[in-house]
Amino acid sequence: MLGKRSASRYSLLTVCAEKWGRENMASPGETVTAFLAQCGNGKNEMMDAFRTYFTADTIWELVGSITTKGIDEALAKVQSAQTEYGMDHLVSEVRALATQGQSVLTERIDHVRKADGTNIDSCPCMGIFEVEAGKITAWREYYDTATHGT
Repeated sequence: MLGKRSASRYSLLTVCAEKWGRENMASPGETVTAFLAQCGNGKNEMMDAFRTYFTADTIWELVGSITTKGIDEALAKVQSAQTEYGMDHLVSEVRALATQGQSVLTERIDHVRKADGTNIDSCPCMGIFEVEAGKITAWREYYDTATHGT
């Protein structure tokens, strides 16, 4: 028997599949890959990635540091980092990606870059993304807080 949340997820995916066709829906892994790639294309593209792939209820958690809910809080955190660190965009070097259902696990090295491409910092991290109907509904990020600021 499907739980209430599972049933609503199933219904939403079924409606999307019927309306646009299953072949036109990005897989969870493709959604995460597209999001990370867009974040590496510059300041405006990074902000647009959050607008495109997050929802009003998306939870983004840098475990041990911050938690945001929704697009506006996430954008405020990104803008704060852009101002505080001189960050323009984030290039993710994906070392491994695994999916199970709607969950996507990534091992990455995130490179924080200035507008001219100069590297500010590089951070090895692991992240888990939850994806529903082409949108990221949760993103939990794990990294070594002893070597990188919180």
